[in-house]
Amino acid sequence: MHEVSLVEGIIDVVNREKKRTRFKKVLTIEIGCGPYNCVSEESLQFYFDMAVRSTYLHGARLVVRRHLQQFHCRVCGTSFKGEIDPVCPVCKRSEDVDMSMDNSIRVTDLEVE
Repeated sequence: MHEVSLVEGIIDVVNREKKRTRFKKVLTIEIGCGPYNCVSEESLQFYFDMAVRSTYLHGARLVVRRHLQQFHCRVCGTSFKGEIDPVCPVCKRSEDVDMSMDNSIRVTDLEVE
């Protein structure tokens, strides 16, 4: 149920941007997050919809974009992005790869009127 606190953070970010740019309505809020983040998109939208009823955010759609994970090959030193079970694109090794955990969640774009 950590989606509730995430929704609060999303609303705070959008409110700060509204004060800065004075838009009237939000159509879409794009959220970027790491591939191993345990965010449920459905729960996030559900709690968001409940929290923004009767506000200027009512009707806004959340779009969650999961970015690829960053990896580093210990054999050849290549850094690359990929998904689960990565294979280095240069030396083709998979057992000697380090992963940098990125489970961040951030508002990356707003579509407004």
